Amino acid sequence: IIMKLAKLVLASSLVASCAFAEGVFVGVVGGYNFQAEVQTKDTDVTIKDKQGFFGLKGGYDFGAYRAYGQYNYNLKFTKDFVYAGNMEKAEFKGHEFLVGADWTPSINENLKLAVGPYFGYSILKVKDNVDPDSTSENGWILGGKVGAIVDTGVGEFEAGVKADKAWHKGKNDWVDMDKTTVGLYLGYNFKF
Repeated sequence: IIMKLAKLVLASSLVASCAFAEGVFVGVVGGYNFQAEVQTKDTDVTIKDKQGFFGLKGGYDFGAYRAYGQYNYNLKFTKDFVYAGNMEKAEFKGHEFLVGADWTPSINENLKLAVGPYFGYSILKVKDNVDPDSTSENGWILGGKVGAIVDTGVGEFEAGVKADKAWHKGKNDWVDMDKTTVGLYLGYNFKF
């Protein structure tokens, strides 16, 4: 009986997906990473804090799924930490250029799920109290999200949770750094 119920829910989702308008969308997104963690590979230092972000998004909605491109700006966070017995201070901010695809099955006439992976290019700007000149560490980012989309007729509100990890290659005398984030996002998409 559970298998029959699962098939019924899946079939209903696919049929209801056709009720949503398909087409181009553009939007804005913002959020809050309640866990932003930067870990150095060579020195084994981990720096944790919270970080906000905002961005722009555009793509195409195919009904039961969508594809998009997104730009995020990660706001600055500054954190004190101890390294080799000395108190240090580091500052992090950056840019992310992402592409993603979401599976968007309909729950009812105005509500859809949004589940999918994304990947792209991350630029991490790093500055510390030892070297006041900032450096950019570039790398790849991979993540995923789970959320809900509410269709208002003119556009859609979207909210959910997301998690990702970026692998950055250090330049000059900077060490390689990984950045992991877990957070919430909220956005609005205008559909054409």
